[in-house]
Amino acid sequence: MAPPVAAWDEREARGIIHRHVGGGTMRAAIVADLAVGGAGLDEPVKVAVLRLKEAKAGRQLKPQDDLKIVFDQAGGAEAALVRDRLDMYNVGITGLSAYYPVNFFVKSTRGETLGGLLGGIWGGWLHINYLWVDQAVRGRRWASKLMDQAEAYARERGCDAVSLDTHSFQARPFYEKRGYDVFATLDDYPKGHKKFFLRKKL
Repeated sequence: MAPPVAAWDEREARGIIHRHVGGGTMRAAIVADLAVGGAGLDEPVKVAVLRLKEAKAGRQLKPQDDLKIVFDQAGGAEAALVRDRLDMYNVGITGLSAYYPVNFFVKSTRGETLGGLLGGIWGGWLHINYLWVDQAVRGRRWASKLMDQAEAYARERGCDAVSLDTHSFQARPFYEKRGYDVFATLDDYPKGHKKFFLRKKL
């Protein structure tokens, strides 16, 4: 049986506070919020503190009759809220609050960005979202060097594995040479092509 809504809210709130300010200072965050009205706290923390106080008081937000769905390409603060709320849920359920952004770049002496690897570490996995090297510097092993750096950092952070995805017109052979295995395939994405999901044990 699923716990009541208030229990989920409290667990999520504790998760995001722990992720942003650390479990040891959770009480301090609540005290600061009560004392100065949330001044100086990050917005996700202020929201989480409010939810935690509501849950502890036994109050629940009532659903409204005038809800609607709004399309917004920019996303902005609402998109950040959705991401934070899902993070709160994940951390609250798993108890795993350690998250590390992973961003490595290839830079010229003039400060140009000519390549990069973007991803993140959570739950003992490194997930690589993007790997790109500019045409002007391809063939110089920059992609391999970026991958080497990311995998080394993942090991430092205690990761056991890496996951990523690539299309049939992108870099599957490159990843397979590095020891990645395809564990799933999505056909016709986009039409006439495939998307591959790969993983590798570290």
